[in-house]
Amino acid sequence: FLSHDIARAMSGLPMHPMRFAFDSMSQDKHIQTAIDMCYQYDLNDIAILMLFNFHEKPEEIYYRIREMASKGSNVMVFLMKYQPLDTLVKSESKVMDA
Repeated sequence: FLSHDIARAMSGLPMHPMRFAFDSMSQDKHIQTAIDMCYQYDLNDIAILMLFNFHEKPEEIYYRIREMASKGSNVMVFLMKYQPLDTLVKSESKVMDA
């Protein structure tokens, strides 16, 4: 989790963009707070890696996308589809029995 001390220290580093993962609804409050804190310390370039297709309802991924879009144009969202390693066909959503 991002604290004020860490955000303040990172604001002096040439690290752009700040990167966060928003993989489940349980992280909602934390990611929202972290983004607000980044803006507070002029860390304005933010990248959000967002896992989907892993134990969530479609409404949850749409909510996460809308929330990140509402944070402004400085927040870039990169969607990553969950794909089990033992899936037989690349585009399958569920794991096949071997």
